[in-house]
Amino acid sequence: MVSQLATLHGYHVTGIDPSPARRQELTRNGIRALAPDDLDKEMDRWDAVIDTVGIAANTVMLINRLKIGGVLVLMTHWRSQPLIDCRPFINEIFNRGLTVRGALEYGIGSTPWENWPELQRAKWNFIEEHMHQGRLAFMTFKTVPYDRLPLAYEELGSQTGPTGRLLDWTS
Repeated sequence: MVSQLATLHGYHVTGIDPSPARRQELTRNGIRALAPDDLDKEMDRWDAVIDTVGIAANTVMLINRLKIGGVLVLMTHWRSQPLIDCRPFINEIFNRGLTVRGALEYGIGSTPWENWPELQRAKWNFIEEHMHQGRLAFMTFKTVPYDRLPLAYEELGSQTGPTGRLLDWTS
């Protein structure tokens, strides 16, 4: 979904995924795909990196792909993972003037986190509008209440084609 939205807004998107099947799916949808090991061969620097997975080791590695002044957007958080040394990561952010943003950092209202239910409703309306106009396409799409979070990940390994999961934080 993130890659489709970025493409809709005129960005050139590169998907990085360890799964050959998911890389193939990205390519079928017109999105450039790389294996994580191929990043060492990549010469381009990117304006933005959007982490949609939440694996700390990947995020720390991806920051090296950013241009000076680039932006890292964290769509998720680092959950229950082995400790890693993030000092080089923090140094890169500082030395290269990078900006780190959280996916829910800004929303409706004057300050971040001001009105979660309204923010989530606005995001859902935006996604739904693009889906109805045929700009976003999913083989399966589910809205999952926050208190049933494991449902969001249950079937993803067995799905084929673009799969959408929207977490309903309003509950």
